[in-house]
Amino acid sequence: MGRVLEGALGQANNGAVAIRCPVVLLTGDRPMWRDLGPDISDGPDVEQLKRNLIKLGHADGLGLTADQKFTPATVTAVKRWQKALGEKQTGTVSLGSVVMLPQAAVRVQQLGAQLGSALGATAVMTVSGTDLVATVQPADNQLSQFKPNGRVTVKLADGSTINGRIRSLVHGGSGNGGDNGPDGSGGADKTTVTIALDHQRQAKQAGPSSVTVTVVGETVSDALIVPVTALLALDGGGYGVQVVSGATTRLVRIQLGLVADAKAQITGDIQAGAQVVIPK
Repeated sequence: MGRVLEGALGQANNGAVAIRCPVVLLTGDRPMWRDLGPDISDGPDVEQLKRNLIKLGHADGLGLTADQKFTPATVTAVKRWQKALGEKQTGTVSLGSVVMLPQAAVRVQQLGAQLGSALGATAVMTVSGTDLVATVQPADNQLSQFKPNGRVTVKLADGSTINGRIRSLVHGGSGNGGDNGPDGSGGADKTTVTIALDHQRQAKQAGPSSVTVTVVGETVSDALIVPVTALLALDGGGYGVQVVSGATTRLVRIQLGLVADAKAQITGDIQAGAQVVIPK
């Protein structure tokens, strides 16, 4: 039981990054916000830098650990890293010389500056991840179907399907750097749902394209179902159905379960295969 929507397949926009040249991409969830050097206070940004230095091999033999202290060994590791880059060996990482992003590989989505132009407060480029994601913009009455971390299935342009998980819901904008929703209409006031896909190889074979997204709702197995038109509202509340018994019928009170596609799940004193009356 689910809800089907049209959407699009593409890269997720990670936002604008203002940088100077040359600049180095390191991995981390926390953006650079200050110079990192011997006289700074402890912090998680130091730990993030040290983790990168260790991973790159510039801390070999120094006994460096990924903690939040900028130690003399950290200075040595930074100088080794700067030497490898051909930069001046200061032992300090200046703000703007490094961009921290969660992934090591990115795709340049849009350039914000031209060669030779002066760099100001505007972003030089907008980058996205290399993984394909699906985006949809549900109507307001459909939003309740989309829950963070909820499961969906995505039908690709080649007809194959792939499972996914709802990664984010963002109000305003299309979520993929465009100005329009998947249907071509303006999407500035809509909520964009971004879906992470389980199998990137399959998604990349299909390529960026229009997709159909089905929200995976509650499911039950071996359910007893009847047409919703067979349900009778009972005095005092609740529902019942008229069950055919030979040449007569009997009213059976039932408990209502899931309802979808004009069918209702029921439980009660009724057996599978029994006939129910649909009032005219």
